[in-house]
Amino acid sequence: MQRFASEQQNCFFVTAADLTANPDGIHLNAVSQRKFGYRYYEAFSKKCHILKPFPGEEQSLNVKRDYSKTEQIYLHSMDLASGKITYAEFEAQMAKVMQP
Repeated sequence: MQRFASEQQNCFFVTAADLTANPDGIHLNAVSQRKFGYRYYEAFSKKCHILKPFPGEEQSLNVKRDYSKTEQIYLHSMDLASGKITYAEFEAQMAKVMQP
């Protein structure tokens, strides 16, 4: 992939080193998706390949914000699916999420 990116115009290789998969073993978790996004932003803005993770990458992810309703539903669904909460607890969480 790196060779291919080097041979193409406006194509840049970005490393996936130190990124983590979701429990499904296929998709990147949210933190890793953000890291990947930062790496791609750097690659395209500086027009260069990113061959190793950035120092201090973790610090750039420390953004405090509330989860959207969709994110909350997903997180509670994953807790239910993984057995971390009961169905009754899930229903209670959903009632809170759906409040205006």
